[in-house]
Amino acid sequence: MQQPVQILLTTLNAKYIHMNLAIRLLYTLNKEHKGLQWKEFTIKQNKEEIAAECSKYEVVAFSCYIWNITQTLDVAQRIKRINPNTKILLGGPEVSYEWEEMIQNDCVDFIITGEGEIPFHELLNNYPNVSLVPNLAWKKDGQVQYMERSTMYDMSNFIGVNPYVHDPAEDLYNKISYIETSRGCPYKCEFCLASLDNKVRYLPMKDIKDNLLYLMQNGRVIKFLDRTFNMKRDFTLDVFQFILDHHRPENVFQFEITADILHPDIIQFINEKVPKGLFRFEIGIQTVNQKANLEVSRKQSFEKTKSIIAQVRDKVELHLDLIVGLPLDYYEDIKYSFEEVFKLFPPELQLGFLKFLKGTPVRYKTEQHGYKYDPVAPYQIIESKYLSKEELANITLVEEALEIYWNKPRAFHTLKYVTAYYSVFDFLLGLGNYFQTHSDFHKHDLRDVYQLLFAFAKESYADDVVLQQLISIDYYLQHKIKPVDLLQVEVDAALKSKLTEQFKLNHHQFRHVLFPVHFNWQEFVQYNHIIKDDAVIVLEYNGKEEPKVMEQQAAKQ
Repeated sequence: MQQPVQILLTTLNAKYIHMNLAIRLLYTLNKEHKGLQWKEFTIKQNKEEIAAECSKYEVVAFSCYIWNITQTLDVAQRIKRINPNTKILLGGPEVSYEWEEMIQNDCVDFIITGEGEIPFHELLNNYPNVSLVPNLAWKKDGQVQYMERSTMYDMSNFIGVNPYVHDPAEDLYNKISYIETSRGCPYKCEFCLASLDNKVRYLPMKDIKDNLLYLMQNGRVIKFLDRTFNMKRDFTLDVFQFILDHHRPENVFQFEITADILHPDIIQFINEKVPKGLFRFEIGIQTVNQKANLEVSRKQSFEKTKSIIAQVRDKVELHLDLIVGLPLDYYEDIKYSFEEVFKLFPPELQLGFLKFLKGTPVRYKTEQHGYKYDPVAPYQIIESKYLSKEELANITLVEEALEIYWNKPRAFHTLKYVTAYYSVFDFLLGLGNYFQTHSDFHKHDLRDVYQLLFAFAKESYADDVVLQQLISIDYYLQHKIKPVDLLQVEVDAALKSKLTEQFKLNHHQFRHVLFPVHFNWQEFVQYNHIIKDDAVIVLEYNGKEEPKVMEQQAAKQ
């Protein structure tokens, strides 16, 4: 009896905490095939060790994306050197379009384009005779063979399929679990691969709930992969209610939503029933420039989006996205978009750069818009009619500073103040430039973060004492244990002793930091507004939590 072909389903994840849903689905759907196994690696693992393990199989099937294709091809070449008889099969979004060049690689034997469920099942059942496998590119006598056929998968085939049942249950808790409830997207944004499949198909609701319950019971962070989760009101409310009925306190759920179509009933449900911090919404604003939006077949009301965000922000953690480089979006337009969105003060704001993904319409309009982009994944913009290389370099500095000082967050109050009184874009640009000149974006410690911020403020905003004082407050709020007086702002020992007694501070149980400020702290926290006042800020540390901030009137001399 012929031995079953030994096939490994694998991928190189960006991080250890990530889990690849595709290979889990393919394994679960085909687990009766005796020679089929699956395993994940990460892009930072030793490539030679990965190759040595993979080379034991007859066929190695890689799930490919823009973030791992370069490393995947490196591993494939190493596999071929170790065992030339191992066949390499690629699948996933990165190889589903413009695959003709990819199949010419000596280390690539097969490519499945599009949805993989049907082609992969056919390949398993017929290997090594692959001539009738749909949407499979392969080489025969040096000639590329490809039989294109519609292979849209029937979602009812997922009845009873739990892609995580083969993971050790204890592993799920410390990783991000991914779940899809639908495929396709109703929108046609020309920079997005999801726009190529406008037929939205839903998985069976019972199986969505069964798998969601399993992940809630065993996992912690659960991310929905649907491109517009809130497209259907009743569906959204049904899933939300199921989560509320069954979630554990440590669960967190992430959804990608389109804010300006969020139904009033969903907003009401969130505000009346959803515990604070249980949901995270990722909202792609991309740009507030309507000309740019329309140029990429995108419709959005920023005013309505702002209104929706204001209505849910007290309950939902928000992650907002902007894209740099869209057609008709000039430097000043991007600056304006950034400042308008920053005023919403989302806990996380991602300033991403346009990527020319294979298959997306924007990739084929490069001549029209004067685009130049990196030919190597992730195909990021280099310049266009609307943005020079120098302008893009400046925006990169803004993005680096944004990551270090806002998204961490390390300068929360400082940047809220800057937004009220200056251009936060220009501030972050100057800060990013200063940081790059005096340190390294990718090799620095917390002391560098605050010393450089403080030095930049003293140099570029020399007359603004309030700015320096807010930086000091942000520095001290970053610690649970009283830190060193890094910025040299604390009162001297004699005055501290006097004020400790005057303010009746419990210096036996707590440790304190005291320094003078020239504004009303409570007024600023509540209204983001500065009223001049002479006061003393007291930060009280118990060694376990963020320090308590108290404002005391300065002693009259």
